[in-house]
Amino acid sequence: MAKETYYFSHDFSARNDPKMQKLMRKHGMAGIGLYWCIIELLNEEGGYLLLSQCEDYAFALRTQCDLISSLINDFLLFENDGEKFWSESVLRRIDKRNEKSVKAKLSADKRWQDANAMRTHTNRNAIKERKGKEIEKNKSADAPEIFLPDEIPEINPARPPHAPPWDSVKHYFTSLNEPTYAISFFRHHESAGWVDKYGRAIAHWPSLASGWISNDKSKAKKAAETEAKKTEKADSKEKSGVKTAAELIAEREQRRLNHLNPST
Repeated sequence: MAKETYYFSHDFSARNDPKMQKLMRKHGMAGIGLYWCIIELLNEEGGYLLLSQCEDYAFALRTQCDLISSLINDFLLFENDGEKFWSESVLRRIDKRNEKSVKAKLSADKRWQDANAMRTHTNRNAIKERKGKEIEKNKSADAPEIFLPDEIPEINPARPPHAPPWDSVKHYFTSLNEPTYAISFFRHHESAGWVDKYGRAIAHWPSLASGWISNDKSKAKKAAETEAKKTEKADSKEKSGVKTAAELIAEREQRRLNHLNPST
């Protein structure tokens, strides 16, 4: 299977930006190269990096932590809140890329559905027999892709700056073909302030999406198994001759009547 390749857009005149010129004057081309390496890391990690991991980034890029700190703080190229740093332009490009990915997937799905419809149309007898079933099947298949107005989550007015927009979360889950889990994921983390169980800011929320989906599916499976066991147990009791509440009440009433009319 071919390895998936990701890329980000790069303005061809970026070197002429005054902030980039200032960076070049102070750190030379080494600073320019380091800047683009950091941009790559931001794209890989969903747009945010932790300031506390500066030494790890320096080791990975074979440079000094002081140089990375200078890039973050001295040239207005990045924003930070004391815990993490980011680039506004990177965040905009990530959202745009996710939006394009979702649109491309929806377009491909529509073409596939149209092709299936054309093939089905060639067999008129079969389509008459399957028409009702196909309508119900398409409804259930399309339902998870639809986000109704009442499914839009409430946004916390005091949300932290690193919290992702609802549209980004919705588009990401849709790209995973699991859009129905986006709303519960967003509501949970929005109410928790987008921090983990240790109170640390969630720097890369997409990495939590797969675990969230797996956990929800596991819970649903366990609930279904529990319900099946209850049903099986009830059926077993009925087959073994265990009387129902209605039958016990009827017998008790009959004994009362027999007591009142012993001659019968």
